[in-house]
Amino acid sequence: MQVKSLIQKLLKNRERNYLLFSQILGAFIGIVYGKLVAVYIPISDFGVFNLYYGIYFFFFSVFFNPLLQFIKVNNSNLQLIGHRNILKIFVVFLIVNALILYLVFKIKYNISPFLVILINLFLVSNFLFNLYTDYFNLNNKIKLFSTANILKNIFLLTSLGFFIFFGNKVLNGLEILWITQLFGFVGVIICFFKKYKWYFNNHIESFKEFFRKFFLYSSPLIILAFWSWVNTYTDRYIIEYFLDEKSVGLYNANLGLGSKFFLLFYPFFTTLLTPIIFNKEINTIEKKKVINKYAKVYGAVAVLFLIFVLVFLQLIGNILLSAQYKEGFFIIFWGALGYFLLTLGYFFEMIFYANHQTKMILYANIVSGVLSIVFNIIFINIFGLKGILLGFILAVVSKLYFLYINYKKL
Repeated sequence: MQVKSLIQKLLKNRERNYLLFSQILGAFIGIVYGKLVAVYIPISDFGVFNLYYGIYFFFFSVFFNPLLQFIKVNNSNLQLIGHRNILKIFVVFLIVNALILYLVFKIKYNISPFLVILINLFLVSNFLFNLYTDYFNLNNKIKLFSTANILKNIFLLTSLGFFIFFGNKVLNGLEILWITQLFGFVGVIICFFKKYKWYFNNHIESFKEFFRKFFLYSSPLIILAFWSWVNTYTDRYIIEYFLDEKSVGLYNANLGLGSKFFLLFYPFFTTLLTPIIFNKEINTIEKKKVINKYAKVYGAVAVLFLIFVLVFLQLIGNILLSAQYKEGFFIIFWGALGYFLLTLGYFFEMIFYANHQTKMILYANIVSGVLSIVFNIIFINIFGLKGILLGFILAVVSKLYFLYINYKKL
């Protein structure tokens, strides 16, 4: 009864409709953004951007995602533990990160200091955006959560349009892409700065003791972050090594278009699930019933969408991308299928996070990560970009199977 009443509270209100509206609007803005990039940003610049972003995301995942998760699981105790020690950890990580990122980008790509500064500013804004939206979500402030995501997409799109048409004489395509990403997050942070509660307690535990607790919690997550990155980004660097940067852009644009529906749609379900799955008063059996229900609905919607993509594949590619990406339109469908399976796995992962069983998620990512690297290296030499897709699908299926088998045992 407790779960049923909570679901009714979450669904039978205007916030549910507003959340759905925000997801639809976000999908539309994402499509327009992708179209502008496809038309006005050179495919090689887009490929290089994705290679840079992969390096950035590795360090963000290893250093900052575990800190965000730590804050998330301690959401109900934030007033007690305060933010002072959290901010100390953040500043230390930021300094270390900035130095490492500079060395990596300088050695591998010899990029300008201006771009390094942009990437570090983007890191800070990305962290704060996730901090705010996690807080809104966990405290069931769905309207604030939805509005933040809407505004992020609006700031992203408007800044892209501005710099494409007015800043292209002083900025190249790569710089425009990074600046617009930064503007998307910064705009939201400015608008919602006062909506997040900061606690700076006078009586807090020592930084050493606090860091020890954080390290014990985050150690498995750091290893998990590494393997999650392997699953998500190594294919780009394999393509760069065996093919070229243009192929990276071709692959990412079409894969991104295929994934967009599911990356924008699944948060609608997980946002509604989060208050239930992370509620300690609800038992595991009840949580699983809710997850199963939502997963079935998600799967039904996915099947209809995948059929639509398959039937209108060429039309979708021509409308939403551009002629320079045409040879990779086949990637759109397989990317959509792969990301449906990938995001479906997130439903099952949630309960492992809530139960502090992150090792299970780690094992799933190790299995799929190793298989992904092996399959990609083998198949790219035989089938080219089609081989990368084959490796991607096989790795995702293996991860989903591993998660579901262990999920059933709970």
